[in-house]
Amino acid sequence: MSHLSMRENATMWKTTLLCLVLGLFLLPVKVWAQTYFVDAISGNDSFPGTSPGNAWKSLKKVSSITFHPGDQVLFKRGQTWHGSLTIAGSGTSDAPIVVSDFGDDEQSLPVIDGTYGPPFRFNWGWVRENIYKTVQGPGLNDPNILFYKGEAKPSITTLRFNSVPPSLKPGAILLQLDGIYRNFWVTSRGGSLVAGITFFKIDPEKQVYVRQVENGHERQWPFTLGKAEVVKDINALTQPGQWYWDPTDRSIYLYSDVPPASAAIKIGCQNYGIRIQGRNYVTVKNVMVRGFNETGIMVYNSRNISLQNVHVFGIGSGGHKSGILFFNSSNCSLTDSTVDSVMGNAIVIYSFGHPSSTWSRSWNNVIVRNYIHDIGSAGISLATDFPKQADLIQNNVIAENTIERVNLYTYDAAGIYTLNTGPGNIMRGNTIRFGGSSQLRSAGIMIDSGSGPTLVEHNTIEGNSNGGIVITDAGHRIQFNTIRNNGETVWDCAQIVMFPVRANASGCFVEHNTLEAQQGQKLMMKTRNPRLPEAPNHIDYNDYIARDNNLFCWSDTWQCTQWVDFYNWTNNYGFDIHSSFTFAKEE
Repeated sequence: MSHLSMRENATMWKTTLLCLVLGLFLLPVKVWAQTYFVDAISGNDSFPGTSPGNAWKSLKKVSSITFHPGDQVLFKRGQTWHGSLTIAGSGTSDAPIVVSDFGDDEQSLPVIDGTYGPPFRFNWGWVRENIYKTVQGPGLNDPNILFYKGEAKPSITTLRFNSVPPSLKPGAILLQLDGIYRNFWVTSRGGSLVAGITFFKIDPEKQVYVRQVENGHERQWPFTLGKAEVVKDINALTQPGQWYWDPTDRSIYLYSDVPPASAAIKIGCQNYGIRIQGRNYVTVKNVMVRGFNETGIMVYNSRNISLQNVHVFGIGSGGHKSGILFFNSSNCSLTDSTVDSVMGNAIVIYSFGHPSSTWSRSWNNVIVRNYIHDIGSAGISLATDFPKQADLIQNNVIAENTIERVNLYTYDAAGIYTLNTGPGNIMRGNTIRFGGSSQLRSAGIMIDSGSGPTLVEHNTIEGNSNGGIVITDAGHRIQFNTIRNNGETVWDCAQIVMFPVRANASGCFVEHNTLEAQQGQKLMMKTRNPRLPEAPNHIDYNDYIARDNNLFCWSDTWQCTQWVDFYNWTNNYGFDIHSSFTFAKEE
């Protein structure tokens, strides 16, 4: 073997060194995940934020940072931040960005608060007995939520008509039905003024119709009140905690039976609490979000966002009016969380955009094991605006949630509500109870017009004012549910209601359910439009329990004019051939 010359040896070493250097540049750069701490009391935004002792201080600082896969942002327990938080950056499936908590206070979550905080101080001027107004001047923003003695309160709207019949009473519902469905719940009236609660913009060019409970039944007035003018009038405020915002003098007017300074009043000044937009693989857990005008947590045009053990409380009626909103977002989850005291809908899966747009989809989201209570409208809503957009919402799972006392302010919603949604959505193992009132209609689950085939199974639904499960359209499977004691005599309703809108309830399977009715309540109601096509429905293998007879209806009109007993239901209409009917004993 020949030996290399010195020149050849030097050349070889240079080549090897060059390859090593180039190799180092070509290796992937490792970005190490970092943990950041936020302390509202001892922190400082000029600190690096990388330990509890040198934590950041503000939401503004956190919102200015673009985070990387595996990064964590931890807020100190027991502390409150006033303002909004935007999360920038995306994680990966094995290294999500995490927003969470730290500290020794195990009993208190960190709070992101949308109300005015220190050093802002409200001054109140006396107007007349029990009526006060803020005198802050132009620094006050347009609010949509106010806390009075610790309770979240909606604002009062006042309408002026040419004349109002004396027979119109508090509790009546005013409706604008042409175009967008608007409703208004009357709280007081006097002269030509009618005051109440609404989350809709009342159109001054549209007629207003009246539905009012009279002698235990709802009656639709045969004439309208005419067109309404929206006005501001302190006579609308008749109960402690009622309020409204007057943009002319930029003041809040409030009815209070104590001096406002002693009523623990907080007023919303921010629109959203946490906003995640255009992101992927972000986890938010162990935080409270409260006091925002529009939305507590908004997930917009994002994928793989996980919300865990969050508490959203006291969200107002502005804009999207929702506690948690998944907007054009897919593969997201909300688990083990609480949403309460929201003026509008508690949790919303919503899509808007071209039907073929993948980024407009809300697919494969999971809403599981949450507690939802004391809500102005629906507990969980899945909706698009138009039937042609229905396929944008598919294959979402709503499971094992407890939903109580929803639909406290709006006329017609449900514990779980769908409108214009696609196929494959599942509602499984939820408990839904005590929604609505004798004035406000609330079903346990309502699958409304334009909704694709939906699976509803193993739910417990009880004590809701407008029926247990209410469905229209085709192909739904309603099975293994326990549905009991739903329905006020005010409305034609039952434990299960099948009704027509743009289509008949058609080709549905209603099987293996247990339905129980108290005295005066109904079991099964099927209405249809004979001019619309309809495939046979399969209603069988159900167990019925009741305290009286004639609890089944089949009708070719919107309303049931004749109720029949179980024998005639099975023999005349061919349903429930293998089902059972039991008279319950009086307790």
